[in-house]
Amino acid sequence: MAISDGSMKPMMQTEPERPTASNLWDTLVRVALIGSLAWLCLTVFSPFLKLMVWSIILAVNLYPAHQWVARKLGKRQGLASVILVVRHCVDRRSNMVVDEFLCRFGSALCWRGARKHIAHTRAARIREEFAISRKQNSCRMVKGSNRSPRSG
Repeated sequence: MAISDGSMKPMMQTEPERPTASNLWDTLVRVALIGSLAWLCLTVFSPFLKLMVWSIILAVNLYPAHQWVARKLGKRQGLASVILVVRHCVDRRSNMVVDEFLCRFGSALCWRGARKHIAHTRAARIREEFAISRKQNSCRMVKGSNRSPRSG
């Protein structure tokens, strides 16, 4: 028996409630609503999951740099954020310029090299076919007559 708040009256111990059918249905409805809400949230945010993962990765990795820049600027967190974003944009822009250059001129150089290779292999194949056809013709001429092909 348990003793309550200073009085000597014994507290009644209650038996645990047994689940009823209405409690079970109530729980099932709540679970179904929570599951459908989770599915809806996943459906809505699924196009942005990669972006969210990358933003978390960048936030965790750039936090020390942000704190270092903020310390150098006298604990100005906002200015440190602006400087890091501008620096990232400048770096990204320079990478885009290099990528564009490589895409335009690199592919042209590669195509030029590929054209030379194609032309070389085509010329070699034509020379080879011509040599084979000359051999075949010379053999026919020799077989058709008793003379050699060079004799006239």
